[in-house]
Order: sequence, then structure tokens, then C-alpha cells
Amino acid sequence: MFWGWPLIATKFVPYLQSFSILQSTFGQLDLLLGFSVLNVVALLVFTVLIFTVSYFFLIILTSILLVPLLNPIIRKLYFPNLTENSELTFFDSLKNSVVSVAIYFGLLIVLSPILIFVPLGQVLVPYFLNAHLARRVFPYDVLQSYATASEFERFMLKEKQSLWTLALLTGGYFYVPILNLLAAPLAALAFVIFSMGKIDEYRR
Repeated sequence: MFWGWPLIATKFVPYLQSFSILQSTFGQLDLLLGFSVLNVVALLVFTVLIFTVSYFFLIILTSILLVPLLNPIIRKLYFPNLTENSELTFFDSLKNSVVSVAIYFGLLIVLSPILIFVPLGQVLVPYFLNAHLARRVFPYDVLQSYATASEFERFMLKEKQSLWTLALLTGGYFYVPILNLLAAPLAALAFVIFSMGKIDEYRR
């Protein structure tokens, strides 16, 4: 942020001011309020994007590195009867992650006008995008070694609403000071317990 803000202030904001509609809109506000509103908006959007991208990478890294470590521990503690299965492959997991990332950035581009110009869009857009990413990435990585293809398909269809609820609830961790440092691992832990619990329930 320290490195990027001068670039935003000296390069990006003057570029935006070259558009007549923005210049007329924000010019009046600047005269009325006595400071550059466009500078404040640009700083806010830049800050939100920094945190959004940071959380995005935390979700991906947690999914790749932490979930495989959590899986055997949670299974041993809470679901000892859950047997392993190899129908879901690493290639499919990688494909799922790549598609999820592509959708994430596609939606980020499409929703960028809301992110920039709509009040509270700077909070709501990243919140729903990160929830969507967690909902798509974590279940596959959790169940890759345990669920059959049919079980996973059933899980994703039957638990669609529950996965959204879980993703939105755990996504709220990111907005709680101090707790946000552990947001991605806490979300992963919730998805591990929920996903394994459902597969174990299906098999009873």
C-alpha cells in the first residue's frame, strides 16, 4: 500500500480526471468539501483491492497447503469410520481451482463499476466474491480423497444452500480485526468438518 498509493495519486487519479464526466462530478464536490473526493475514493478502492487480493491468495494457499494437513487430523478425531476413496483426482481438483479462479476474476471485472462507484460496493463485492471462491474450492479439496464421484455430486447439489451459508458466515471473519488474520484457516476448518460430516452422514 505504501508503494502503490503514490502511483495511484500521481498517475491513476489524474488519468481519471481527464474524463469530463468525472471532472465535472467530482470537481463540484471538491469545491464544496474542500478536498479531493476522487483521491479519497481511489485510495478506498485501492485499499479494498489490496485486502481482497490478499484474502484471495490466502484462500488458495490454505486450500493447497493447509487443507491436506487438516484432513487426516479431523477425520481421525471426528470421523474415524470415513474411508478413503480415489475417484476424485488431483487433476480434477486442479481444474476446479483454475476454473474457480477464472470465474472469480471474471466476476471482479464485471462488477468493477459497483466496486468503484456504488456506496458499500467496496465491501459487498469482495465479500460475495470470496464467499463464492471458498464455496467452490474448499469442498473439492476436502473431499478429494474421501468422497466418490456420485457422493460429491450429491453433496454439491443437496448442500448448495448450506455451502453458501457457511461461506458467507466464515467470510465475515475477514472483517473482524485480529480475527481476520486467521480468516482463511478458520474457514478451511469449518469446511473440512462440514464436508466430511455430510459424507459420513450419507454413508450411514
